[in-house]
Amino acid sequence: MNKTLIGIILIVVGAVLLLIGIKGYQKEEELFGARDFFSFTATRTKTVPVLKYIGSGVIGAGAILVITGFTKRK
Repeated sequence: MNKTLIGIILIVVGAVLLLIGIKGYQKEEELFGARDFFSFTATRTKTVPVLKYIGSGVIGAGAILVITGFTKRK
């Protein structure tokens, strides 16, 4: 495969990872409870920032491959 094509694929994959990293997941946590009588719960939305860092790195690697793919050696 060509370096430029691999670079473009990596940029697309990195963009998808960044979009996934924006979304979060919901987790229901019990704040306080007294056995079976009553309990207080809260639903919190959390995001995992690891996907943002991985996506940024993949985009950077793809950009480097695209740039080196366009340069020609003499």
